[in-house]
Amino acid sequence: MHVDWHGFGNRNARALDQHLKALFLTFENFQKQLKGWKRPHQTWVQVHEYDAGQNAVYLHTSNENTDNFPVDIKGGLWDAEVPPHLQRFMREPYGFGYFKWEEGIVYVIYSKETGVPLCRDEDWRNQ
Repeated sequence: MHVDWHGFGNRNARALDQHLKALFLTFENFQKQLKGWKRPHQTWVQVHEYDAGQNAVYLHTSNENTDNFPVDIKGGLWDAEVPPHLQRFMREPYGFGYFKWEEGIVYVIYSKETGVPLCRDEDWRNQ
């Protein structure tokens, strides 16, 4: 779910902060609504370094038409240092990581207590 399709958060820091608030509020609401849901699922937030219009909350489940569940994001770093503009949105039991994408860095925030773990690739661990 994109909360800023038009990329208004790209205008300035205040606009980005407002859209990040909406994004994380949506994520928190997802967590509440998914509590106790029996269907295997994954949920996470992606925040793009340079394009607020790409920021989104994801809810991922299995699909009979393709074999892409669970998602196992590879090629980045989990348990990384959280950038200043995202620190105030981090809560226990959230996990954080990032990966490099064609358009820049994509930050990934997920709950360690909801659904199927997003990270299973030990190469991502920052130890």
